[in-house]
Amino acid sequence: MVAIGGWSAHPKVCSRYRVKSQMKIGQVSAASGCQIETIRYYERIGLLKAPARTEAGYRHYTDADVDRLRFVARGRALVARRVHLPAVPGLQR
Repeated sequence: MVAIGGWSAHPKVCSRYRVKSQMKIGQVSAASGCQIETIRYYERIGLLKAPARTEAGYRHYTDADVDRLRFVARGRALVARRVHLPAVPGLQR
């Protein structure tokens, strides 16, 4: 396991929450550390792709969605600390 800026970089575990392959928004919130409204906001502005939905309309997220949310959260933390990072080619959408 590698620690990056105080974050665990293990792909399957975040604190005490075990990440599953199909998760509802509350589970993703707990696993990623992002609030539910923040997750919905990231969907609206395009930082997170719209997840698949069940017949009942529930959002279903994947491990990749949790990883992306963690990545965005780490980036926001770096910006808050005013850490300058070089541009990464191919990262823009």
